[in-house]
Amino acid sequence: MNILGFVPARKGSVGIKGKNFINLNGKPLIHYTLEILKTLNKKFKIQTFVSTNDKKIKSFCKKKGLDTSYNRPNKLSRSNSDIVDTVLHGLEWYENSNEIKIDTILLLQPTSPIRNFQEISSAIDIFKKKNTSL
Repeated sequence: MNILGFVPARKGSVGIKGKNFINLNGKPLIHYTLEILKTLNKKFKIQTFVSTNDKKIKSFCKKKGLDTSYNRPNKLSRSNSDIVDTVLHGLEWYENSNEIKIDTILLLQPTSPIRNFQEISSAIDIFKKKNTSL
């Protein structure tokens, strides 16, 4: 099973400017999403993919050792852009760039940083057991 940990982190939030970098307990929100994916990767070999149009997010991710060569198009970076279109575009780019077929997407929003590793791990185990992939 090839799992892509998809992190949609666009620039230009309407409600809260720079929300992906809002400080929570001394770290930006996006940090927590990248850290849980890093931990999940140890068990499931999840590949992390950040879909962004923000240079600051790209710089942060690059410092974390992530590939930042993907540029989220403006048409998918608007407040009314559909997340499904964003995921499909990023998935196609990722598969073509890495010559790999992804069969499962784990979508983790950086603005929902409070997650439980065990719950996500159990969900992936159930998903794998039931062979529920693309």
